[in-house]
This record gives sequence, C-alpha cells and structure tokens, in this order.
Amino acid sequence: MVIQCDKCHTKFHLDETRIGTGGTRVRCSRCRHVFVAHPPEPVPSREQETMLVSDEGPGLSETGAGETSGPDIMFKEESMVDIKAVEAEKRKGTAESRGDGPKDAFSGKSREPEEKPPAQTGVRQGADRKKDSCRSYTWVVVSVIILGLVAAGYVVVSHYPGLAPAFLEFTGNIQADKPDAADTGARRLEILTVNGFFVETEHSGRLFVIRGKVRNNYPRSRRYILVKGRILDNRGQLVREKTAYAGNKLDEHDLKTLSLEEINTRMKNRHGSSDTNMDVEPGTAVDFVIVFENLPDNLSEFTVGAISSSPGNSVTGEQG
Repeated sequence: MVIQCDKCHTKFHLDETRIGTGGTRVRCSRCRHVFVAHPPEPVPSREQETMLVSDEGPGLSETGAGETSGPDIMFKEESMVDIKAVEAEKRKGTAESRGDGPKDAFSGKSREPEEKPPAQTGVRQGADRKKDSCRSYTWVVVSVIILGLVAAGYVVVSHYPGLAPAFLEFTGNIQADKPDAADTGARRLEILTVNGFFVETEHSGRLFVIRGKVRNNYPRSRRYILVKGRILDNRGQLVREKTAYAGNKLDEHDLKTLSLEEINTRMKNRHGSSDTNMDVEPGTAVDFVIVFENLPDNLSEFTVGAISSSPGNSVTGEQG
C-alpha cells in the first residue's frame, strides 16, 4: 500500500501486512515525523498502487515491532525498523525466487556482482594444503633414498674395501686420515672362525686354547693387531683374561711340548711369525692363539675380541 506523511506529504510504499488492524505507529525517514498508519480498505484499485515505489525520497520507518490499536502502546527508538529496507529485502527475495537476480529497490539497476562464496576459497586452501603435503612426502622419500645410499657406501668402504668404487675408496682414505680419539685401532677389526679346546701338556698341565682369525677391514694396512680372550664361570663371572698378538702360530705339537714361558713369549711377539702382523692388508685375515693355564673347575664360556692395532707402512695398502 502507499501511505503519505502528514507533515511533509511524502508518499511511501509500505507492506500492508506489517500494519495491525488498529493501526501502527511509523516514522518518516525524511522529516522524522511519527504518525499512525492504518490498514487500507479492501478496494481492488488499491492493490495496483502497492506496485508503485516513491521517487520523492527515502522510506518510512516502523516505530513498533508489534501491532497497536492507538497511541497508548509505547515504543523505543532502537526498535524502529526502516520500512524501505524491509520492503527492499522482500522484493530481493521475490526476485531471486523468480531467477531475475537481486535488483536495486529504487533505480532498478543490477547490484554489484557478489564475491565468490567462501567455500571456493576453502577448496583452494584445501588444494594448496594437498600440494604442500605432496611436496613434504616427496622430500621425505628423497631423504630416505639419500640416507640409504650413504649407509650402503659406508658399509662397502668399511667391510668390503675391494668392492668399493674409486670415489668411495678415495672418500674412505680421507676419513681414515682424520684422527679419531675414540678408535684405538680395533673398530674395524673383525674376529672370525673362533673355537676353544683343552690340551694336556707335558710341562704345564691342562691348558685351554682359543684359536681364530682376525680380519683388517680398515681402508689401509694395519700392524700390531692385539686381541684379548676372557674365560667366564658358570655364573657369568670373569675368572681369567689374557692378551696375545695376532700372526703367531702355535700348533698342537708346540702346545704339548713347549714350556708355558715359551708359549707366552710367542704370544707377546707383536711382529708375528715371519712378520705376518706388520702390514696386514685391507680385507686380509691373520691367525691368533690365546693360551690359558691354571684353570678353575667351574669354567662355562669364553669371549674374544680385538682391542688395538696401529697403522701399517705398506704402500700397497693405501686405497684411492
């Protein structure tokens, strides 16, 4: 319906459904005059007037949130609703339901294009996160491959120097030249084919013998390789330990016929028989023998390990 301000005579469009049967107090948004708007008489010609929009100025504001039958009903200033805004919102919803899109309430022109919904931004952000996750996964895979190659190269250089390519051997030489206070020369010595047995002798009584081989896994030759054997009782307690240089040979006949002093002298020969413990080439293994005397009755097990060595002088032992 169309109503007119009593003071400035400005006409406005107002949804008649918002007017109570006894009238509703409204405020002119142009001159701020407050007056009572009454519902129209049910005349058919009035329905056509409800399609008009005032071109003379701003709309009216409703002064009450509910219906009223007269001036006895009080209202607060902050509860007023702009009639023009309400009508524009209603026309917007009607136009959108017809598929015409939102229109301006006065000029009839289309509004500015709305921004894309936040959901699309969320999709883009999700795609970015997916790309970042793929990049992180790729870096993890590459890092694992690199670490695996480095570890494989280290194993080849350390334990199989003869199989290492030239560039790995060269790297091994550089690392070998660096001083390492924690390495006494035993880190890359490997004990092989160990066995223990008893021998009855003519001069020293019953002896226990540990026989085996020790291999040089350093990239250069080593000398003065020293090993140590330990004997444990049935409670796992250490009862005997002894050291011996590698490269010294003592066969069963020597063990049975030589005195204990002669046997110990041979084990203390750091050069080894025929200087076999002077320049042990990389990948080469040499024999060792450790002999124990004065054995207790509760022997249970034994252990053996390399404890030290020194760099060799052999030129052929250098790699790279």
